[in-house]
Amino acid sequence: MTVTARPAGAIDRMSTGKHRMLGLSLTRIGMGLALLSTYLTNFKTRYLIWGPDAVWSYDDFAARTRHGGPLSLYAVSDSRAWFNMVFFAGILVTAVWTVYGGRPLTVACAVFLWSLDARDYATLDGGDNLAQILIIFMCFTTTNYWLSPWSGRVRRREALRNRRTTLGNSLHNCATSVIAVQTAVVYLVSGLWKVSGQHWRDGSALYYVSHVHEYSHATLFPWVMGHMWVSLAASYLTIAAQLLAIPALFSSRPWFRKLVFSVIALMHVGIMFGMGLFAFALIMLAADATILKDSDYRMMRAWFNRHVVSRLTAVRWWPGHSTGIGAEPVPGIPARRSAPRDETAQRFPAG
Repeated sequence: MTVTARPAGAIDRMSTGKHRMLGLSLTRIGMGLALLSTYLTNFKTRYLIWGPDAVWSYDDFAARTRHGGPLSLYAVSDSRAWFNMVFFAGILVTAVWTVYGGRPLTVACAVFLWSLDARDYATLDGGDNLAQILIIFMCFTTTNYWLSPWSGRVRRREALRNRRTTLGNSLHNCATSVIAVQTAVVYLVSGLWKVSGQHWRDGSALYYVSHVHEYSHATLFPWVMGHMWVSLAASYLTIAAQLLAIPALFSSRPWFRKLVFSVIALMHVGIMFGMGLFAFALIMLAADATILKDSDYRMMRAWFNRHVVSRLTAVRWWPGHSTGIGAEPVPGIPARRSAPRDETAQRFPAG
């Protein structure tokens, strides 16, 4: 292999075909559901948080926008009618994007997300910061290849484009790589910060977190973390998984990527139900979906079909289970599992 062969092969892979299609579709759905939960859970207090009479006054907000702050649709007018129109349009666009995907809807959802966050960036739980970055790059990707009513049409269109090198393929793969790397870097920085903290090093951090009133939304969480060895193991496992996110992303071993992803996913499920940070945990889980490759999802699906679906199907359609003794054997079930023969008839032949 020549010196230029490896870079040339990498460039060819980046421009021929699109990668991480299922992961991006899961990212779209997870992020959309998290943003919708932000809209709906704060619906009754929307005027207090983002409205013209919010805690952060409209005049201060508009002044910040005029002096180089992020642009926002909410800065166009201080009327309540305009606020409601933008707010409800944001809900509608986010819901449609979550279901259908597509670049135009991704761009529209990005505009409403940035507008909402610019109106009062201090009221959300932090997951919106990552969502704002990722959704910009998602505008250059195909987010509805799977899990969308338009998926069939999109796959037929992409089947023709994937046969040749195109700029769209390059933009998609580069943007997807940035999304995955950005997510892994977030975990790396978080892991390094944890290592520098005394409570994380001695394994007591999760115990103290579980006893903070604002973040203790489940009685089981403080009880579990009250056990020293559980808190110690969970703290060290969290740090290890976050520090290994980047090596897992670039690893050639699927089992390593899936192991690290599983630990991180379990961590966010704990944050979601133990600490009550639903939108934050869902956005992080959505971003994590891009760490795995399409081949990883195919392997997991094959394993699930082989070890779970096939066994459930065998139990449900076991010969004689619902059709009675003597039913026809089910195709795919070994002959030894077929219904027993009528031995009485063979032992006492007619006549």
